[in-house]
Amino acid sequence: MNVHRVVSEIIGQSLSTTSIYTLAPMKYVDNMVVLFACTVFMYFEKRLCGVVKRFHFSPLYSHHILTDYRKRPQNRHVFTLHNYNTYLRSDHFGLEELPTADFLFLPFVHDDHWWCYSVKLRSMEIFVIDSLGKGIRDRKRIDTAVAENMARFFCILMNIPEGSIGPLTVKQANIPSQPNLHDCGVIMLKAMEIWDGDEKYNGKSMPEYTTEELLGIRKKYVCDWILDNENISRMEALHLYGIV
Repeated sequence: MNVHRVVSEIIGQSLSTTSIYTLAPMKYVDNMVVLFACTVFMYFEKRLCGVVKRFHFSPLYSHHILTDYRKRPQNRHVFTLHNYNTYLRSDHFGLEELPTADFLFLPFVHDDHWWCYSVKLRSMEIFVIDSLGKGIRDRKRIDTAVAENMARFFCILMNIPEGSIGPLTVKQANIPSQPNLHDCGVIMLKAMEIWDGDEKYNGKSMPEYTTEELLGIRKKYVCDWILDNENISRMEALHLYGIV
Protein backbone atom coordinates (compact mmCIF):
# COMPACT_ATOMS: atom_id res chain seq x y z
CA MET A 1 0.00 0.00 0.00
CA ASN A 2 1.68 3.18 -1.23
CA VAL A 3 -0.89 5.62 0.10
CA HIS A 4 0.81 8.35 2.13
CA ARG A 5 -1.64 9.50 4.78
CA VAL A 6 -1.61 10.64 8.38
CA VAL A 7 -2.80 7.76 10.56
CA SER A 8 -2.27 9.36 13.96
CA GLU A 9 -2.39 13.01 14.97
CA ILE A 10 -2.40 13.79 18.68
CA ILE A 11 -1.95 17.36 19.97
CA GLY A 12 -0.71 18.35 16.53
CA GLN A 13 2.02 15.69 16.38
CA SER A 14 1.39 13.51 13.34
CA LEU A 15 2.54 10.11 12.10
CA SER A 16 2.12 8.95 8.50
CA THR A 17 1.61 5.54 6.90
CA THR A 18 5.23 5.70 5.71
CA SER A 19 6.63 6.09 9.22
CA ILE A 20 4.24 3.77 11.04
CA TYR A 21 5.24 1.07 8.53
CA THR A 22 8.70 1.12 10.14
CA LEU A 23 7.04 -0.49 13.19
CA ALA A 24 6.28 -3.54 11.04
CA PRO A 25 8.24 -6.76 11.73
CA MET A 26 12.00 -6.54 11.19
CA LYS A 27 11.87 -2.87 10.16
CA TYR A 28 14.19 -0.21 11.51
CA VAL A 29 12.13 2.52 13.21
CA ASP A 30 12.52 5.91 11.58
CA ASN A 31 13.15 9.35 12.97
CA MET A 32 9.50 10.38 12.70
CA VAL A 33 8.35 7.46 14.88
CA VAL A 34 10.83 8.50 17.58
CA LEU A 35 9.84 12.19 17.25
CA PHE A 36 6.16 11.23 17.59
CA ALA A 37 6.88 8.95 20.56
CA CYS A 38 8.86 11.65 22.40
CA THR A 39 5.81 13.92 22.35
CA VAL A 40 3.04 11.40 22.99
CA PHE A 41 4.89 9.65 25.83
CA MET A 42 4.97 12.98 27.68
CA TYR A 43 1.41 13.84 26.71
CA PHE A 44 0.03 10.46 27.81
CA GLU A 45 1.88 10.77 31.14
CA LYS A 46 0.55 14.30 31.71
CA ARG A 47 -2.97 13.18 30.77
CA LEU A 48 -2.79 10.27 33.21
CA CYS A 49 -0.90 11.86 36.13
CA GLY A 50 -1.27 15.61 35.65
CA VAL A 51 2.51 16.11 35.54
CA VAL A 52 5.45 14.98 33.41
CA LYS A 53 8.17 13.14 35.31
CA ARG A 54 9.87 11.67 32.24
CA PHE A 55 10.92 14.35 29.76
CA HIS A 56 12.02 13.47 26.23
CA PHE A 57 14.02 15.70 23.92
CA SER A 58 13.33 15.14 20.23
CA PRO A 59 15.94 13.48 17.96
CA LEU A 60 16.80 16.99 16.72
CA TYR A 61 18.99 17.30 19.83
CA SER A 62 21.09 14.33 18.71
CA HIS A 63 21.39 15.83 15.23
CA HIS A 64 22.87 19.02 16.70
CA ILE A 65 25.31 17.13 18.96
CA LEU A 66 26.41 14.80 16.14
CA THR A 67 26.95 17.73 13.78
CA ASP A 68 29.26 19.30 16.38
CA TYR A 69 31.02 16.63 18.41
CA ARG A 70 34.10 16.22 16.18
CA LYS A 71 34.74 19.97 16.06
CA ARG A 72 37.12 21.82 18.33
CA PRO A 73 35.24 23.24 21.36
CA GLN A 74 35.68 26.81 20.13
CA ASN A 75 34.08 25.92 16.77
CA ARG A 76 31.00 24.21 18.19
CA HIS A 77 27.52 25.65 18.09
CA VAL A 78 26.73 27.93 21.03
CA PHE A 79 23.46 26.61 22.44
CA THR A 80 20.89 28.99 23.89
CA LEU A 81 17.72 28.28 25.85
CA HIS A 82 15.83 28.78 22.59
CA ASN A 83 17.65 25.77 21.09
CA TYR A 84 16.62 23.54 23.98
CA ASN A 85 13.02 24.76 23.74
CA THR A 86 12.89 23.49 20.15
CA TYR A 87 13.53 19.93 21.39
CA LEU A 88 10.14 19.92 23.12
CA ARG A 89 6.63 20.80 22.01
CA SER A 90 6.94 24.03 23.97
CA ASP A 91 3.23 24.78 23.48
CA HIS A 92 2.55 21.80 25.78
CA PHE A 93 5.73 21.17 27.79
CA GLY A 94 8.07 23.78 29.22
CA LEU A 95 11.68 23.56 30.30
CA GLU A 96 10.60 25.27 33.53
CA GLU A 97 8.90 21.96 34.47
CA LEU A 98 12.22 20.05 34.34
CA PRO A 99 13.34 20.77 37.93
CA THR A 100 10.36 18.79 39.27
CA ALA A 101 10.84 15.88 36.83
CA ASP A 102 12.75 12.65 37.49
CA PHE A 103 14.39 11.95 34.12
CA LEU A 104 15.37 13.61 30.86
CA PHE A 105 15.78 11.20 27.94
CA LEU A 106 17.87 12.03 24.86
CA PRO A 107 17.34 9.66 21.89
CA PHE A 108 20.27 9.26 19.48
CA VAL A 109 20.76 7.61 16.11
CA HIS A 110 24.19 7.21 14.48
CA ASP A 111 25.66 4.58 12.13
CA ASP A 112 22.18 3.05 11.77
CA HIS A 113 21.86 2.42 15.51
CA TRP A 114 19.49 3.88 18.10
CA TRP A 115 20.35 4.39 21.77
CA CYS A 116 19.51 7.03 24.36
CA TYR A 117 20.86 8.91 27.36
CA SER A 118 18.91 9.30 30.57
CA VAL A 119 19.75 12.19 32.87
CA LYS A 120 18.75 11.35 36.44
CA LEU A 121 17.74 14.84 37.45
CA ARG A 122 18.02 14.38 41.22
CA SER A 123 21.64 13.20 41.11
CA MET A 124 22.61 14.87 37.79
CA GLU A 125 24.08 11.59 36.52
CA ILE A 126 23.83 10.52 32.89
CA PHE A 127 23.24 6.89 31.97
CA VAL A 128 23.75 5.63 28.46
CA ILE A 129 21.11 3.04 27.58
CA ASP A 130 22.53 1.12 24.64
CA SER A 131 21.35 -2.34 23.60
CA LEU A 132 24.67 -2.87 21.79
CA GLY A 133 26.59 -2.51 25.06
CA LYS A 134 29.57 -0.35 24.17
CA GLY A 135 27.70 0.67 21.05
CA ILE A 136 28.91 2.11 17.78
CA ARG A 137 32.39 3.46 17.08
CA ASP A 138 32.98 6.94 18.40
CA ARG A 139 30.25 6.64 21.01
CA LYS A 140 32.74 7.50 23.77
CA ARG A 141 33.34 10.88 22.14
CA ILE A 142 29.60 11.39 21.74
CA ASP A 143 29.10 10.48 25.44
CA THR A 144 31.61 13.19 26.36
CA ALA A 145 29.97 15.77 24.09
CA VAL A 146 26.55 15.05 25.66
CA ALA A 147 27.98 15.31 29.20
CA GLU A 148 29.58 18.68 28.45
CA ASN A 149 26.49 19.96 26.68
CA MET A 150 24.14 18.91 29.48
CA ALA A 151 26.35 20.68 32.05
CA ARG A 152 26.06 23.90 30.01
CA PHE A 153 22.32 23.37 29.56
CA PHE A 154 21.67 23.11 33.29
CA CYS A 155 23.79 26.21 33.94
CA ILE A 156 21.64 28.13 31.43
CA LEU A 157 18.41 26.65 32.82
CA MET A 158 19.32 27.52 36.42
CA ASN A 159 20.72 30.91 35.38
CA ILE A 160 24.10 30.26 36.98
CA PRO A 161 27.54 30.97 35.44
CA GLU A 162 28.78 28.51 32.82
CA GLY A 163 31.24 26.11 34.47
CA SER A 164 29.34 26.08 37.78
CA ILE A 165 28.32 22.54 36.89
CA GLY A 166 31.16 20.36 35.63
CA PRO A 167 30.75 17.81 32.82
CA LEU A 168 28.29 15.24 34.09
CA THR A 169 29.40 11.66 34.64
CA VAL A 170 28.25 9.17 31.99
CA LYS A 171 27.63 5.65 33.26
CA GLN A 172 26.68 2.55 31.31
CA ALA A 173 23.19 1.32 32.12
CA ASN A 174 23.15 -2.40 32.82
CA ILE A 175 20.71 -3.66 30.20
CA PRO A 176 20.56 -6.87 28.12
CA SER A 177 21.85 -6.92 24.55
CA GLN A 178 19.35 -6.73 21.72
CA PRO A 179 18.33 -10.18 20.37
CA ASN A 180 18.63 -9.17 16.69
CA LEU A 181 19.97 -6.42 14.42
CA HIS A 182 16.74 -4.47 13.84
CA ASP A 183 15.13 -3.81 17.24
CA CYS A 184 17.50 -1.21 18.75
CA GLY A 185 14.94 1.58 18.21
CA VAL A 186 12.07 -0.35 19.80
CA ILE A 187 14.19 -1.24 22.84
CA MET A 188 15.20 2.43 23.14
CA LEU A 189 11.55 3.58 23.02
CA LYS A 190 10.64 1.04 25.70
CA ALA A 191 13.54 2.28 27.86
CA MET A 192 12.26 5.84 27.48
CA GLU A 193 8.94 4.61 28.89
CA ILE A 194 10.05 2.40 31.76
CA TRP A 195 13.78 2.70 32.57
CA ASP A 196 14.46 4.05 36.08
CA GLY A 197 17.93 2.64 36.80
CA ASP A 198 16.74 -0.04 39.23
CA GLU A 199 18.26 -3.42 38.40
CA LYS A 200 15.04 -5.31 39.01
CA TYR A 201 14.98 -7.53 35.91
CA ASN A 202 17.25 -10.45 36.84
CA GLY A 203 19.93 -7.99 37.89
CA LYS A 204 19.48 -5.76 34.84
CA SER A 205 17.70 -2.40 34.54
CA MET A 206 15.65 -3.52 31.49
CA PRO A 207 13.90 -6.80 30.67
CA GLU A 208 15.61 -9.22 28.29
CA TYR A 209 13.14 -9.10 25.41
CA THR A 210 12.84 -11.82 22.80
CA THR A 211 12.28 -10.92 19.16
CA GLU A 212 8.67 -12.13 19.57
CA GLU A 213 8.10 -9.87 22.60
CA LEU A 214 9.54 -6.91 20.71
CA LEU A 215 7.14 -7.63 17.87
CA GLY A 216 4.31 -7.40 20.42
CA ILE A 217 5.68 -4.03 21.63
CA ARG A 218 5.73 -2.77 18.03
CA LYS A 219 2.08 -3.81 17.57
CA LYS A 220 1.09 -2.18 20.86
CA TYR A 221 2.59 1.16 19.81
CA VAL A 222 0.65 1.03 16.53
CA CYS A 223 -2.61 0.19 18.34
CA ASP A 224 -2.11 2.74 21.13
CA TRP A 225 -1.31 5.55 18.71
CA ILE A 226 -4.03 4.82 16.15
CA LEU A 227 -6.84 3.88 18.56
CA ASP A 228 -6.29 6.72 21.05
CA ASN A 229 -9.49 8.73 21.49
CA GLU A 230 -7.61 11.97 20.87
CA ASN A 231 -6.22 10.80 17.52
CA ILE A 232 -8.08 13.08 15.11
CA SER A 233 -7.14 10.75 12.21
CA ARG A 234 -8.49 7.67 13.98
CA MET A 235 -11.48 6.93 11.72
CA GLU A 236 -9.51 7.56 8.51
CA ALA A 237 -6.81 5.15 9.74
CA LEU A 238 -9.36 2.48 10.63
CA HIS A 239 -10.92 2.81 7.16
CA LEU A 240 -7.49 2.77 5.52
CA TYR A 241 -6.55 -0.49 7.23
CA GLY A 242 -9.98 -2.04 6.64
CA ILE A 243 -10.87 -2.28 10.32
CA VAL A 244 -14.24 -0.49 9.91
